[in-house]
Order: sequence, then structure tokens, then C-alpha cells
Amino acid sequence: RLLVAEMYKLGWDYPLHLGVTEAGEGEDGRIKSAMGIGALLLDGIGETIRVSLTEDAWNEIDPCKRLVQWAETYARKTGVAPFEEHYRSIEEIKRRQVILPSNFALHRDGSVLLKIKEQDLIQPGFYKSIGCEEQFGRPKLKMSSADSLVLSGRPINPKAQEILEHLKKGGVGVLSEQDVAIVCEESPEQWNQIENPSLIILKPSDNRVHYARRFFEWLQSKKIMAPVILNFTYTCSKEDLVIQAASECGALLCDGLGDGLLLEGPYELDFLRNLSFTMLQAARMRTIRTDFISCPSCGRTLFNLQEVTKKIRERTAHLPGVKIAIMGCIVNGPGEMADADFGYVGSKPKMIDLYKGKVCVEKDIPHEEAVERLVELIKKEGRWIEPCHVA
Repeated sequence: RLLVAEMYKLGWDYPLHLGVTEAGEGEDGRIKSAMGIGALLLDGIGETIRVSLTEDAWNEIDPCKRLVQWAETYARKTGVAPFEEHYRSIEEIKRRQVILPSNFALHRDGSVLLKIKEQDLIQPGFYKSIGCEEQFGRPKLKMSSADSLVLSGRPINPKAQEILEHLKKGGVGVLSEQDVAIVCEESPEQWNQIENPSLIILKPSDNRVHYARRFFEWLQSKKIMAPVILNFTYTCSKEDLVIQAASECGALLCDGLGDGLLLEGPYELDFLRNLSFTMLQAARMRTIRTDFISCPSCGRTLFNLQEVTKKIRERTAHLPGVKIAIMGCIVNGPGEMADADFGYVGSKPKMIDLYKGKVCVEKDIPHEEAVERLVELIKKEGRWIEPCHVA
């Protein structure tokens, strides 16, 4: 953004190539890529892209196409230049004190809300779908549990009412649509009707990124500091949802605009919950699982990157807040994994170096021993938790 702003001043019109290096694999890699690349494409910045995944190269083509097609839907929309706005800072959001009603449950680092109906409450496996364990018929919170539920309508079924009471006692917020200020029209007249809200649910139907930016600027001008939940609805395939939601929500969350997510659409609650948490983590807001940084393989890679990444993920995926980098070589690896807590780097054929932060702490480890040596290093540094102890 800053580069483009300076190019405008100089009258330059060079094409830009966009990519997120070391995005990783699977849904995580697609979300990080969509956040970084999509946030720029939706502002009209960028001419060519590459989604770099720790997967076979041809798997990168599909998310690339989906991302370009999605960006094209924004091509004729209007908004404000992103590098001219004045954002609410993330630290400011964390510091503000908001007195919330007792039925609200939000998380300081970003909240996950789910929209439910009465029939959802009485479905088998409901507690699991919102991320809770079930003990003696009652929910028990985990790190990946939804913070609050927004209930449509008033439940009549006695079983549904009983479950709602268990949820409230268990620490899950239960809100009705009457509890919050829902903003869905791009109209200052509607905005001016907002008076001392406890919580705002922002629900634009189109041009969401630019609409939301204008709304946050209005909030700032009115000095309204209530938490704002981004409530975006989609009807596309799951593959497109990952790209579309990550690019729109990521463009806002990474700028400190928004205190949480309420995604809606014809998808399972469990899928929407996991997607929301993954986006909050990719935006560096709230971490509930290990963060993996891994490069796509190239001619310099000194081990089977996909195989090793899978092994490391299987051994360490339960460590919330720990960042682990898996780098194929020492050419770009140490620089591009600079913010990782631990690094696994190919240094020579069949040899691995281990890093703590930016410092190489063990050299020339045989490839066959390296994964376990990485686990030993994490334990030595006091960052290890046994899987059964992770709530």
C-alpha cells in the first residue's frame, strides 16, 4: 500500500506481482494467501499473483483462479484509498473498557460468534459443533469453543431451553438479535440512530470491505468504542468461501477493524467456527493452535517438504501460540522465518539445522532424527504441552 502511494506521487504505473511467501499448506495456506493477496486485490492493487503452498505445484492453480475471479467482482466498486484512512489501532481496541451485559461473552483478542436456530440446539452433537466438550450432558469450554451464540427467534422446545441454560452456566454467551445494534444499510441516517450500543453487528450485503471502512471512520468520528462484529453472509462453495471470507475479513481485521466474526451461510456450524478461528489466527489476533510457516518446494529444497511438514504437524499441532517454521534450504529460510519461535531448516543433503528464533542452536542433525530433536528443543525451552493437557 505504501509502495503504491509513493508510486502515485511519482506518476509511476508499474505492474505489481503479489504473493504470500511461506503461507503453508491446506486451508491455513489458502487463508493466509487470500488475506495477504486478496486484501490488496480488492483495493485494485496488483496485476499478477502466486499462491505459494507446501503442496504439489499444480494445487496452487485453483486458489489462484478463485482469488482472481473474486477480485474481479470488486473491480467496479468504489471506496476510499486504504493508505489515507485513520484506523482504530489494535492496541486501542484491546485497552478499551466496555461494560457488557452478563449474557455477552467476548474475547479480548477477537471473538467467534455463531448464528443458531432452535432446531440446531436439539441436534445430536450440538455441543461439539460449537467447539465444546460434553460432560454429563453439559458443555465444557475449550480454547476453540465459540464465544457467543446469536439466537434467531425464541425457543419453545423445553429441551432447547434447557440447553440454553446449560450454555449460559458453562460460559457461552447467548444473545438475541434484540440485544445488539445490527447495522446493514449504508446510510448515515441509520447509523445516527445508534445510541450507546453494547455491541454492534455489522452486516453489509455488498462491497463489504469499503462499506466497513466507511462505517469504522464514522464510528471514530462519533467516538463510539463499542465492539464491532463482522457479520458476513456467503452462499458460495466451501472452496470459494475460504477465499472470499479470508480476503474480505482479512483486509479489515489486519487493520484493526473489527473485534470478531459472525459468518453465515448454508454451511455446518463446525465449519464456520473453525474457519473463523483460523482467520483470527492468520490475522495475528487470537491464537488457539500451533502456527506453521512452511515454504513451497523448489530446486534448492533438501528434503521432502510435504512429508516432513506432515510429520511435524502431527507431533506439534497441539501447541497454541507456538510458531514453527519448516524451511527447505538456508538460502531464504532463516530470513523468511524470522518471526518463528522454532525453525527446521535444510542445511545440507540429509542434514537439518534447528533454530530458536533467529539463532541456529543445533547443526547438521541427520534427517531421520530431526523431528524428534525439534520436539526435544521445544520441551527444553519450556513451550511443550502434552496433548492430553490441551483444553
